[in-house]
Amino acid sequence: MMSLQPVVSFLVYCANEGRYLQQCVCSILDQNFIDFEILILDDASTDETPRITQALSLADSRVRYLPQSQSVGKLASYNHGLEQAKGELLWLISASDALSATQVLQDYVTQFVLAHQLGLIFCRVQCIDANGVPYEKYMPPKKNGGLPARSLFYPARSLFSELLKENLMPSSGVILRKSCFERTGLFDTRLGGAALWHQWAMVSLDWVTYFDAVPQVYQRLPMSQAGQIQSLAVDGQSRIDHYEKLEAFLKTRDYPVPLRRRTRLFRLQLKRKLGLPLSVPEKLIRLVRFFTLR
Repeated sequence: MMSLQPVVSFLVYCANEGRYLQQCVCSILDQNFIDFEILILDDASTDETPRITQALSLADSRVRYLPQSQSVGKLASYNHGLEQAKGELLWLISASDALSATQVLQDYVTQFVLAHQLGLIFCRVQCIDANGVPYEKYMPPKKNGGLPARSLFYPARSLFSELLKENLMPSSGVILRKSCFERTGLFDTRLGGAALWHQWAMVSLDWVTYFDAVPQVYQRLPMSQAGQIQSLAVDGQSRIDHYEKLEAFLKTRDYPVPLRRRTRLFRLQLKRKLGLPLSVPEKLIRLVRFFTLR
């Protein structure tokens, strides 16, 4: 039975994925830790999602249904869920994904209780095919040079440089404190595919981050698409927008100047790589950087 103030809120995004929804929700309901709520964020699904959600909510009062009358997308749906969530901790997950172990929520809640400066935990996810069968594909990859082979705590700002290179955090494998959003704000829907990456980078500036090297989540991805995923990075223009907004965030919040300079350098290097023109000030910045490093 759900308490009046649950510890964890699961935000389950569902867009015509009713065929997977029950497996996802049941993987949460099967957790050893039971003080949570599940918010089904139905993005105007036209399949069996409403019927399945009604049955799930009747069977367990911890399941809440938050439907949209018209499709608004994943980011706007998550933002709506964030505003409705009652938990101190938030876990974002897609309806096609599932938790892979019954003890993971208990383990993560314990970590948050013991470490008050811990703001975010992320884990590797293992891919499963359309039938829910796991196969040897992980995100982030086990041989990713930016992450260790073992689980590790990162002090505030120590993971920021790696997050400038690419998004190391698969969204379904992230749980964080709701209070993190008090400083960063909700997801910026204008950033599209870079919005989650942008959020995690901002959170890493002020909070301790814990990386769990053990895959604790199944992410549904057909094997035919597995070879297309080289990294968790998003398209070029979205990355540039992400860097620009990150620079502005660092400046307005008075973070150390070197962090802003490093972010700007990544943006300029990316623009050059994509063949985009640089302004005169941007060319001067690159020139100064070149001679500084010689």
